Amino acid sequence: MSLDVPDSIGDFCSAIGAGALSDTNFVIQNLTPFNYMVAYTAGAERKALFDRMVSRRVRGKPLQVRRGIVVPRVSGLRYCASCFREDQKSRPIGELFWRRSHHLPTVIVCTRHRIPLLEIGWAVTGSRTNFAHPSIGLIDARIVSAAPIDDTAMSMLHELAVKSELLLNCQFEVESPAVTIESYRAEIRRIGLTKAGRLDLAAVAISFKEVMIPVLKFFPFLLASDGYPSWWLQVFLAGGSRVIKQPLLHLLVEQWLTRASSVRDDDGRRDILRVTRAKNPGRGSVAGCQPEIRDAISASQVAKAAHRIRSKVPLTRVTRMKLAGELGILTFSSHSRAERVWPLTSQAILGEVETFEVFFQRRLKYEIEKLTAEGREPRVHLVLKRLGHRNRHADVAQGIAAWKAQSRSS
Repeated sequence: MSLDVPDSIGDFCSAIGAGALSDTNFVIQNLTPFNYMVAYTAGAERKALFDRMVSRRVRGKPLQVRRGIVVPRVSGLRYCASCFREDQKSRPIGELFWRRSHHLPTVIVCTRHRIPLLEIGWAVTGSRTNFAHPSIGLIDARIVSAAPIDDTAMSMLHELAVKSELLLNCQFEVESPAVTIESYRAEIRRIGLTKAGRLDLAAVAISFKEVMIPVLKFFPFLLASDGYPSWWLQVFLAGGSRVIKQPLLHLLVEQWLTRASSVRDDDGRRDILRVTRAKNPGRGSVAGCQPEIRDAISASQVAKAAHRIRSKVPLTRVTRMKLAGELGILTFSSHSRAERVWPLTSQAILGEVETFEVFFQRRLKYEIEKLTAEGREPRVHLVLKRLGHRNRHADVAQGIAAWKAQSRSS
């Protein structure tokens, strides 16, 4: 569901033995997000990824697609309550099932019912890659949708979702990444976002912001801290290898170009942009022409990553290294480099990192609540044993007393 690539599919198909599910090609094409992930990838790389999904994982972590550093992780299981209600009523099956398309990063709304998708977090009892059946509780008739979305944003999000499903189901072909990028440049020239035959970064920044602002809250990486498109757009239009294969970016750029209009030289927004750049030098926007500053990960994404780590069982301390792994950028594990290249993201990470003492207190509360749930009286020696400590009797006793006081008051 999180676009981690399933492996050992060959073993699965062999175990099935007969029928469609014994065919690795059928399984990968119809039961995984493979087609979406490789839509803008060259043939040789597609074949290599396909083969790795079929083969057994020897060791290490599950196979992951190169997300780039701007593609948001899926933070939970997304679903449409209306779809689930229809599943339950359908015959002869009558079972609830997840949709692959609902878990793609460009799908925020249900294409069938045109309502925002709802989300539940990963189960705290196991890894997020464990399979979880959708429960009947998710079809509560009172659940209509998430927070309402205005008409303009809904129209754009619905368009993105439809195109994403077409990619997922292989219902339209795309050119190679190099050819596709060249077609974007040609469209930019046709619109008139160039100056002296070269890309007019100021005009691009103004045009992109004007068109894409309705969906900004769903894709916070679109704009940098100065309010204009962040570094990724310039790198993308230049054919940068780290971002050129991301379907999310292609779909967003296509959406912008279908709505973009030219920006006149005397447009007052150019003056505003100059003032903004003067006040915010080195903030990493396209207009700022300083792609070495790459604050692509928002504070909310860091907070969600920290929440996912805190939700794991057994409990895991939130560290820079853990957050770096959760966000998919190992550079974040180095404070000095992250501070220089991703200053805002690094600051957000610093605010989420747990000290040993904070982690101890969180574990202490968890073990006390777990003992109580088991019907046992939380005693100091029992809690210490679970914590693996010998010399923190006073802290544990204080924690138990505080927990009991809070329980009585509530």
